[in-house]
Amino acid sequence: MRECVYSTFGVNEADGYTVKRIEEAYRKLQESEECHSLLKKHFTESVKDKLKYKKTKLGGTLYDIIRSGVANLDSGVGVYAPDA
Repeated sequence: MRECVYSTFGVNEADGYTVKRIEEAYRKLQESEECHSLLKKHFTESVKDKLKYKKTKLGGTLYDIIRSGVANLDSGVGVYAPDA
């Protein structure tokens, strides 16, 4: 269980708390009937599983990218570039 072993995380890996938030955000998007954003359309379970542990060189996580789209389900796109 990667997210439970905090001491072995590398610099470019998200912590367990961030991974949990990503999982919750994914569930919220998929359960929402009012959301029709590009984020919901393209943020599949395989994309989530592939990227949820990743961090950018400046520390941006997948949660940083999708946070606005999850908070604003009526958004058309729903993503932001955290390192821009």
